[in-house]
Amino acid sequence: MPAKSAPLARALGAAMLLAGAASITPAGAVEVRTFGEISYVTGGIGVQSREEMMPVRGQYNLRLLFAYSTGSYLADIAVTVADQAGNMRLETVSDGPYLWARMPPGRYRVTVSHAGEAQTRQVNVPAAGAADVSFFWAPPS
Repeated sequence: MPAKSAPLARALGAAMLLAGAASITPAGAVEVRTFGEISYVTGGIGVQSREEMMPVRGQYNLRLLFAYSTGSYLADIAVTVADQAGNMRLETVSDGPYLWARMPPGRYRVTVSHAGEAQTRQVNVPAAGAADVSFFWAPPS
């Protein structure tokens, strides 16, 4: 390659590398999952995971939190969300203390379970804003 072409080739190579890097999902980015028509994210174990989730918090209108009554966060919580007709709209297991879902406005039955102890709440998801619901369990003896 002639000497005059080398700087141009390096510049083009750098531009292609940067363009490719811009389309790569960063490591640790929040993974959006779906169940039927419902999009949701879950996680929040550790400071880094919570910090990665916070920028997308406002995109979800049903936001669940799972913890012991002492404040220690929980993961591996079985979660089901059913509409008023009893149709299962979401069924999953949380990867951390947060599970945020994008739901159509309406009234839902949210059931969560940890260590064999289930809790159920009726939750109204508004057309604007969000429903924030926290579930707490007694810590193990």
